[in-house]
Formats: sequence, structure tokens, C-alpha cells
Amino acid sequence: MEVFNVISNMPIFISYSSEDSVFVDKLCANLVVRKAHVWIDRWEMKPGDSLISSIQTALEKSGAIIVILSPSYSSSPWCNKELNAGLVRELEIAGNIIIPVLIADCQRPVFLREKKYADFRKEFDKPFAELMEALGKHVNIKQDEIDAPEYKIDWSVDVAKELDQTIQLRYYIFQHASDRPFSIFSIIYASLNQAASKRFQDLSNNGFEWFTLN
Repeated sequence: MEVFNVISNMPIFISYSSEDSVFVDKLCANLVVRKAHVWIDRWEMKPGDSLISSIQTALEKSGAIIVILSPSYSSSPWCNKELNAGLVRELEIAGNIIIPVLIADCQRPVFLREKKYADFRKEFDKPFAELMEALGKHVNIKQDEIDAPEYKIDWSVDVAKELDQTIQLRYYIFQHASDRPFSIFSIIYASLNQAASKRFQDLSNNGFEWFTLN
């Protein structure tokens, strides 16, 4: 059986205190602009939805969990419950999917102290770039859309590495038009040989992954 190191299409769950909403809105807006799929309660939940059920489902389906650490987060019993649920999720999949974001000095949770923080206490751009790099290991942020007068194409791509270190690209393409009674969903697999895989890796390591995927 082949084992893949797959970058998933799962959403990024944002765990935060409502007192930090100004920062969270700025962070999420920047993530969305870069085509990241963000799950934040104020955006996703509708009147009448169960808070506990919705958050539990979102955590179970998340590819990464961003924890916004601040004094208000540390003192919130509800935020601590979300964090504990996130730690359970991380243990279940045996992967480091929790990414701490520090926005103010605070008491840091014991189980996060060994993790590297994205430190937003003094600036935004540099830690945001570091956060995007970390997210790229867990979720698919390579998405785009093509608009034409008669149709629209939404697409994304996953990168997987096989046991022999060759690369497989999987393109997900969704084509739809307002004047058609149907839509077309396609998956295209591109398996690279050893030479192409090495070139792909070299380009990615030097910041040109966008060139290899488009």
C-alpha cells in the first residue's frame, strides 16, 4: 500500500477568544485572500445551530488548528475546552496540526510550550509569512478560479509524495455555468518520474512552487 504525505483540502479551524476578534478578522481576511479555507464560528454558524455540535464537527474535519493565544484566551474556560479537543484531534491523527499564534504576553498552555509560535506581538507581515509556510504542510492553499463570460472553473491541487520519493499532483477541477443544467467535476492525476520529481522539489525549495503547479 502506498503511503502519501498529503496536503489536505480540510479547513483551518480558528480557536480564539471573542475579545480578540479584531486581530482574528484581520488574520482570517488575509488567509482568505490567499485562498485558504477558514472555519471561524462567526462566519460559519447560523441562528439555531448547536455551538457544541458545530465546533466538534469542524474540529474533526480540520486539517489544521490555529490557536490565538492572549490573556483572554488563557482565562477562558470555553477556549481551553476547544484547545483540549484540538489536542485530542492531534493525537488521533498522530500529526502536529495545532499551530499557536501569539498576539500578547500570556500564560501559555503546558501542552503547547514545545511548539514554535507564530509571534504577532510586534508585527504582522513576517509572522504571517511563517504561518502560511506552516499551514502549507497541513492544508491545501493552492486554489484559484478561472472566470469566462460563459462559464467558471474552480480548481485546487494537492501535492503527494510516494514512498520512492516521486511526486504525484492531483488537480481537482469543478466546471459550472449558469445556463447549463449540470456541472462537471474532474480529478487529474499527474505522476512525476524521478527526474521531474527532483526538479519539482528543487523549484519548491527555492520558492518557485507556484511555477510548478500552474
